[in-house]
Amino acid sequence: MRNLRILIIFLLIEAAAASVIGIMIVYLGIFNVSALWNDPLPVYNLFKAVRTHSIERHARNVTIPKYINFQDPTLIRSGFNIYVRSCMICHAGPGLKPSNFVREGLYPKPPKFSKTANLQLDPQKLFWVIKNGIRMTGMPAWGPSKTDNQIWALVAFLNNISHDDQASQPPNNK
Repeated sequence: MRNLRILIIFLLIEAAAASVIGIMIVYLGIFNVSALWNDPLPVYNLFKAVRTHSIERHARNVTIPKYINFQDPTLIRSGFNIYVRSCMICHAGPGLKPSNFVREGLYPKPPKFSKTANLQLDPQKLFWVIKNGIRMTGMPAWGPSKTDNQIWALVAFLNNISHDDQASQPPNNK
């Protein structure tokens, strides 16, 4: 019984100390929120794991409409047009160097779609991220300003990017 009492007291002291440390971090501004400062690796890995698992969990509820054909040139062209207007400033573009884009000031950096060949991203996850955004990354939620059909067009474009020098041109509408 005495050992249990000591254990409980020890756990209460640890909880109080953790609370004090947490309050100090929050209210004294100890944690640097600058986009120019890289998180320590354990913090970065923690945030990455939370983001990855959250997207996986929430994207399970996304259903691809039966009428969506990711190989449809009209759908891909529509996605390209949306990408140029809404996404290129952060993610650069196929065949373009991203050095002059907003992405250089973001942390974490958005994926460079100009560097990744054959993305083949999971359509449900991609749709969920585009529609809902990702907190504290600079990735906005496009759901309030884009229709689901526009977001599916963007998904089609991203999964059909050609990564050659002509890739910054819209796909042919044959």
